Amino acid sequence: MYRPLLWLTCLFALPALAEVGRVAQLEGEATRTASGGAVEALEEGSAIEVGDVLAVKDGGNLALLLTDESTLVLAGGSQLRIDEATFAGLERKGFSARLLVGTVWARVKKAVAGSSAKFDVTTERAVAGVRGTTFQVEVAGEETRVDVEEGLVEVQHDGSAPGQARPEARQVHQVRGGERVRFLRERALRERFVGPQGRFHRFVRAAHERVEKLRHLPLERRFQERRQEQRERLRERRNRR
Repeated sequence: MYRPLLWLTCLFALPALAEVGRVAQLEGEATRTASGGAVEALEEGSAIEVGDVLAVKDGGNLALLLTDESTLVLAGGSQLRIDEATFAGLERKGFSARLLVGTVWARVKKAVAGSSAKFDVTTERAVAGVRGTTFQVEVAGEETRVDVEEGLVEVQHDGSAPGQARPEARQVHQVRGGERVRFLRERALRERFVGPQGRFHRFVRAAHERVEKLRHLPLERRFQERRQEQRERLRERRNRR
């Protein structure tokens, strides 16, 4: 009898192990496409899992609170795939996401002293790796832009032509706070960067304030109030019909 009960316990624990974070704030519409192909509309409090492809419709913005309390914010028109996420409690062991198109802003919680925990955002042209900092990655056509607000980001840039990988074409660039580096096929151009702009900037700041409030709440209460608000809004819509 012991073995079947143990098997059932492990089975029901699997979904929780796959969760890597939740939607902290949403403006407009966004979806997650699971690795199995199922598409689900996102709302505040929705769980995000490894293998998900997140898509934000034009005009919207999406903020995620990860398990280690790092924050990711996606701008409208962006798509991001969660490739890897390993946590031990609130400590990050490893995280990697691929930005397919658009813009992602990240405030990464610092890894504990002595830890080799990585946090990577990859694109077709580059891999931006950090231990703890605030930065932004944007994919526009064949160009990748890495912008750093504070801290240091190490970027591996591949200048090879598509389908013709050449080890000698790979270079490592150190990008520091206040810098922007634009990575083209064979060039890296440095510019000044001051932070997100316009409507995206306003959403990033609002999302940061929201995340700070959530971090001070017990886990079971973090999205309880928002779910209640969403249920009430849904009830009001049904009553209008």
